[in-house]
Amino acid sequence: MTRASGEHLPLRVIRVAVHPGRMICDVQVRKGVSRYASAEIMGAVLEKRPALRHHACINDVGPRFADVMMGTSIPHVLEHVIIDIQVQDALQSAFQSVSHPSAQARKHAPLFVGTTEWISEDAGTARVEFSFIDDIQAMKALRQALDLLNEILKS
Repeated sequence: MTRASGEHLPLRVIRVAVHPGRMICDVQVRKGVSRYASAEIMGAVLEKRPALRHHACINDVGPRFADVMMGTSIPHVLEHVIIDIQVQDALQSAFQSVSHPSAQARKHAPLFVGTTEWISEDAGTARVEFSFIDDIQAMKALRQALDLLNEILKS
């Protein structure tokens, strides 16, 4: 799927490819918009998604997203917001389907993973890949994550 609209947005999807269990999105940070997360941007993101700081994240600094979130790329933030939305939705579904929600739901919650890499840092384009269980839910998470980041990046 290709999206031509959204050129006025700070962050937009250029291309989406859906594969079994994973989605690949090419995204672009508009020229003139910070390509990296400042303390102000991350503060606004964490206000809406506080669990992000606890995400596992493979990086050169430490084992958590919190270790790199200040100064990481906006597409990398997008990846973690998408995963966070999917985790929250999966936990809500699990809570509704078990008799003793707190322990059992967390025990059976699916694991979501992702990667982000610049395609062309100069052009602001990056590839964000993430796993999913339900493709419709993954598209919803992508849309919600884009909406959240665009709202923050516009201000």
